[in-house]
Amino acid sequence: MTRSAALQETRRQTVLLLVLAAAFVGAQLFSDGLTRAPTGVAALWPCTALLAVGLMALGPPRRLILTVVIGLAHLTLSLAFGDDLDRALVFTAVNLAEAWGAREVVRRAFGGPPRVRTMRHLALLVTVIAPVVAVTAAIAGGLMFLIDGQRFLPFWRDWFVSGALGMALIVPAVLVMIDSEHKRTFHRSALERTGLFLLMAVLTAAVFHDTRAPLPFVLFPAAILCAFRLGPRGAAEAALTIAVVSLPLGVWNIFLGQFLAPWNAAQMTRLIQCFVTVVFVTALAAGLALAQQERLRRLLVRREQLTRAARAL
Repeated sequence: MTRSAALQETRRQTVLLLVLAAAFVGAQLFSDGLTRAPTGVAALWPCTALLAVGLMALGPPRRLILTVVIGLAHLTLSLAFGDDLDRALVFTAVNLAEAWGAREVVRRAFGGPPRVRTMRHLALLVTVIAPVVAVTAAIAGGLMFLIDGQRFLPFWRDWFVSGALGMALIVPAVLVMIDSEHKRTFHRSALERTGLFLLMAVLTAAVFHDTRAPLPFVLFPAAILCAFRLGPRGAAEAALTIAVVSLPLGVWNIFLGQFLAPWNAAQMTRLIQCFVTVVFVTALAAGLALAQQERLRRLLVRREQLTRAARAL
């Protein structure tokens, strides 16, 4: 690796660390502040997934820095939201263990740094992470039963569902967005990218301004359009755009008492997460298929050039 490439990679990793740390703090403020279920577990929890994907993508020094920063932020915010010290320590420690556990099983399953370039990679990623979330949910449930007498099954269910949904969306989406291969394959102007994501944001706001009568199917064609024009990164960015717009609107409608019967507040929040994940997987499938075709096309062109060069000798 040349010196300039090494410096560029160092800057990229530093920026990724700062973005993930800031995203973690913002996500925990929103999740713990607005979506906590009666068990004390947030119905929306992408935070551990943000740490996990950082551990997968960052080098050794920055992995440790991110863990320390997020651990301190997690503990501080948990105490600020009224958790006693025992609960805050349990939640922080188990979430850190879950993120490191997810990183280890993914690294072993992929034989190195994970890449999401086929649907098989996506399925493998979700399949190996889900048991980690189930085990850590059981550990947290057992500890809370011993400390506070918390009922185990409701606590385990809330932790597992929130954690698994967060992992299923955030980890593959971020891995796709930081993959340089996907960035090279689809080049579009800034104006087109901005227009597509503004379209996604406006359509999402129109769909979720009243959760009692959503029209989610409207978003599928727009997400597929992003995937066709922008590739897998476009699918990931479209899904995150939907999440950023739909979840605050959903929480706001919940506060107004506008439920989609027979769902309660926590179930409504998880229903929106499920929908965003389905849109993401659908659009990503199209984007990955297009990216694979483009790679094959480049390979054939390169092979043809080499053949012509050999004949000319």
